[in-house]
Amino acid sequence: MGVDLEALFKTIGPMIGRTPTGDEEAGNVFCSLMRSLVSFDYAVIFAYREKERPIDLYSTFTPEEHVIFVSMYQAGPFLLDPFYHAAREPRPGVWRMRELAPDRFFSSEYFRSYYTQTGLAEEIGFFIALDEGITVVLSLMRRERSGVFPAAEFSLLKRPSRWSRVWFVMPGLI
Repeated sequence: MGVDLEALFKTIGPMIGRTPTGDEEAGNVFCSLMRSLVSFDYAVIFAYREKERPIDLYSTFTPEEHVIFVSMYQAGPFLLDPFYHAAREPRPGVWRMRELAPDRFFSSEYFRSYYTQTGLAEEIGFFIALDEGITVVLSLMRRERSGVFPAAEFSLLKRPSRWSRVWFVMPGLI
């Protein structure tokens, strides 16, 4: 998949120089930006702070999906989530779940008791460390029927320094 530069500039252009936006608008901008680069089924933005329950800032889930991906997750499975542990370190950058997952992830309690209910093939997270021990994770997800993110798409997202410039010109996104 090539970069849709027209869609990219249409998304970023109006954000340059703007005052901060709300979570919903910022999440929509993030999704538009990402859709100009890669294909994904869902997006969610969580804020993590130390051992506290993650805060759901934005998601694209239906109400039924929200129960599994957010409500159930916040009820406890987040404590076993590799993204949660990476957010607490913090590990800024772009990561695939499988890069952060421990050995035998697919036989882990987290995978068996929670992750299988999501029906995901893959999840990629943009980890942004903020002040006061807060890490924001912007996640892109692909369902099993969509398959994992192709190497070329992940490589595009993984390129260093690209995202620090994007977050800087998009006030309100973080």
